[in-house]
Amino acid sequence: MTDRIILLFLVAFLAACHPANEVSNQPQLPLKPGTWRMNLTVDDTFIPIRFEVDSALTITWVNSDERIPVTDISLLGDSLFFSMPRFNSDFSGTLLNDSRFTGMWNNKARQDYQIPFEAFYVSSEPASNTLNTETEHYEVWFSPGTDDEYKAVGLFQYEGSEVHGTFLTETGDYRYLQGTLANDQLLLSCFDGSHLFGFTGTMRGDSIVNGEFRSGKHWKEPWVAVRNSQYQLTHPDSLTHVVHEDQPLEFQVLTMSGDPMVINPDLLKGKVTIIQIFGSWCPNCYDENVFYKELSDAYSNHGLQIIPVAFEKSDDFTVNAMSIEKQFAEIGINYPPYLGGKASKSEASAKFPMLDEVISFPTSLFIDKDGTIRKVHTGFYGPGTGSYYETYCKDTRRFIEMLLAEAPLASI
Repeated sequence: MTDRIILLFLVAFLAACHPANEVSNQPQLPLKPGTWRMNLTVDDTFIPIRFEVDSALTITWVNSDERIPVTDISLLGDSLFFSMPRFNSDFSGTLLNDSRFTGMWNNKARQDYQIPFEAFYVSSEPASNTLNTETEHYEVWFSPGTDDEYKAVGLFQYEGSEVHGTFLTETGDYRYLQGTLANDQLLLSCFDGSHLFGFTGTMRGDSIVNGEFRSGKHWKEPWVAVRNSQYQLTHPDSLTHVVHEDQPLEFQVLTMSGDPMVINPDLLKGKVTIIQIFGSWCPNCYDENVFYKELSDAYSNHGLQIIPVAFEKSDDFTVNAMSIEKQFAEIGINYPPYLGGKASKSEASAKFPMLDEVISFPTSLFIDKDGTIRKVHTGFYGPGTGSYYETYCKDTRRFIEMLLAEAPLASI
């Protein structure tokens, strides 16, 4: 009997020491797996966004066919905290039960910027993906009839009550939008960690009226639209121009260590160069960074170099550097970024006086092996724009290959 007791003790001890019984360092979220909705309250209304909780109890944001997984999650008692991977923002909340939690979204890229939310379980089914239906094209006016009016192209897909799409402006797009159309009321939204977009409007035949666009809690404007498959915006290569061709392409930046560095013509000789004016807070810039990483992987060994110059929102260099490095690490970019100054179009314009004006983040200068600016591309149409994105990527690769094939004038 004594031997049997000793044997049982040893079995229990070994079982307790087995790796399967080790406590995981990852928090186990007491949330129902499936599709969730979060309503962020802005003024007297709310902007709805979507996320999924999977069987491993992790969180993934859903914007149409875009998925943004969250890995930085903390859980202490009924307090839940998670940080967005691409941009400098996070969520802090209180669990009410396995189907609901409330709290605040904290956008650290803006000073004292918080928006309250309520999140609740919707379904065990995964969220909808991109719709396989024909895309309807709209001519759009934002802030119509005012001095601030500007045009856009609306691209929408309808299937039942589901709507997916985006808006293209002359300086970029509003990325992946998803929502509903019920009783002629249109609702579209998206969230990527930096921007919270919400669009509402009323369908009237081929028109959309009484539209309202909200960007977080800091921006609101009206919009209207009418179906028009022929409407086109000004080409992005025709918005910003080189006005002082004799102006040397020379300017000072800071490295991510805080050291001053001068970008000058000597660094450009014999290379095809893209100087990218961007911000780590800018979703269109994020999309462009993903594409530029692909370009670097494909052409850096053939003579392409990319010099990203960031214009950031914080007055704290450390905060700016961390935001930039966080995004580059998330994308997997291995070429170095630099800090150019504050997130201001006027400050960016002053840094590049050979241009008439920097009107958008991002803006890219394409430079040949002789250091001549051959093209300036304003804004970026990301993958949410479908054929617009695919055409731009194809044309840009072709242009880079042409520049790489050219011999420098000095060698002729």
